[in-house]
Amino acid sequence: QPLSQPLFSQPLSQPLFSQPLSQPLFSQPLSQPLSSQPSAASNTFQFKKLEVPAKPAPVTTPPSSDHKSVTSALGSSDTSGSSSAAPDQFRAPSAGYFSQPVQQSVTTAPFKFNVPPVGESQSHGAAAPNDNPSQKEEKTSIASKGRVSGSEEDGYDPHYEAAIPLPDLVAVRTGEEDETELWSCRAKLFIFVDGQWKERGLGDLKVLKNDKTNNTRLLMRREKVLKICANHQLYPEFLLKPFKTSREFTWLALGDISDGEPCDQTLAIRFKTNDLAAQFQDVVTKNTPQNQ
Repeated sequence: QPLSQPLFSQPLSQPLFSQPLSQPLFSQPLSQPLSSQPSAASNTFQFKKLEVPAKPAPVTTPPSSDHKSVTSALGSSDTSGSSSAAPDQFRAPSAGYFSQPVQQSVTTAPFKFNVPPVGESQSHGAAAPNDNPSQKEEKTSIASKGRVSGSEEDGYDPHYEAAIPLPDLVAVRTGEEDETELWSCRAKLFIFVDGQWKERGLGDLKVLKNDKTNNTRLLMRREKVLKICANHQLYPEFLLKPFKTSREFTWLALGDISDGEPCDQTLAIRFKTNDLAAQFQDVVTKNTPQNQ
């Protein structure tokens, strides 16, 4: 559209160019004169289509010793695409880039045991071909010097004094030193208290005979704790009575001192088998005062 108002509302006080131009604005004359009247073509805006060079086809031929084949392949792809020259990144490489083919070969030797040939010593501990016998002798001599026993080393004493002195050993007396053990067996003892039977202890029941007085007594200690649960002598009226089964007996113990003071108690014993019960009855019967 034509301008409704002039470009400059007021006249310019100074010229546009302070100095005259040394060269004309346009180096070459215009092919067409500038028209003062607007044309119909100036009202429309058009995009200019840029010409983009075509990308060459990828090279499918493998690398070879002759670089000319690569150059020819690139040249043929340029001519098949467009007439414009290819960019720098698609140009043929310089001579010698593919002058040698790429070779990647990994050679692995088969695994073999280091077996000496036939005729040589194959025993365990044989010297290796690269071992030096003199070096081996030096190593063995050094190792033998390092191993010094206590008897060979001078002044060696394995005894160490205790930080806290221990008391002297005390001889423990059980009271059985002057007695001979006639019979012993593991059994379970019961006692009749308050109108019922209660377990008294489990341990070894011994029949002991005094070497000086020839008196016989029954002694029984509980397992682990070794506390006395029966300790009395066999008197002339001592009598074993059968109890509930054939491997159980009961009797009256007069003057039993297992609790510290002599007292009369009714005891019962149970053995594991009938044979053990029969052996106990036989030993006690033979060593009562009336049968001696």
